[in-house]
Amino acid sequence: MKVLWYVICILAIIWAGSELFVERVQRAYFRGYQDGLRAVPKPPVSDGQCAAWLMETNMKDAKRRICK
Repeated sequence: MKVLWYVICILAIIWAGSELFVERVQRAYFRGYQDGLRAVPKPPVSDGQCAAWLMETNMKDAKRRICK
């Protein structure tokens, strides 16, 4: 019976340690992800406007404007 309790205690310690490890890894990943998002410059607003302008015009006219 003592052996069973030892096995259960060892498994509980391993489980608790792995939970702590996984939590720390997830926090580090999220912190790195947020740092990466902040490091990338945001695109200017005009990009969306240019795409809308391109799709709403005649393709020949758009090609003429782009390929000057």
